[in-house]
This record gives sequence, structure tokens and C-alpha cells, in this order.
Amino acid sequence: QSHFPELAQKSSEIAFLEEWLEEVGSKRPLSKLEIMQREMEGAIASELYERAAELRDAIKLLQTRDTTV
Repeated sequence: QSHFPELAQKSSEIAFLEEWLEEVGSKRPLSKLEIMQREMEGAIASELYERAAELRDAIKLLQTRDTTV
């Protein structure tokens, strides 16, 4: 899925860089926020709603802390 499909068709460099970006993005470590969001999604899928609510609250706290710094 190219961000610039018309350029990717004309330029092998653009196509290469977009593939590389996708590869690097998939290998980067997850942030604490991303880990908590995934865990919350898993808790919801498993119907562990109390745990999901705890994670939701922790995520909100973390996001608030990040925006006030």
C-alpha cells in the first residue's frame, strides 16, 4: 500500500523506500502505550472487562502525563 502510488510506479527508489519503511516499522519495539492498548484489546476480546477498564484508565493517565510534560 503505497503512500504515493503514481511515484512508486515510476521510481524504483520510492518503491524500495516504502517497502523498507514498512519493514522497519514492523520491527520497531512497541511503546509502553502500544503494549497497554494491545493488552486492553485482548482483555476485551476475552471478555475480561474489569482488566480492560483498568488498562483504559492507565492508558488515559499515561496519555495525560505525556501531554503535560
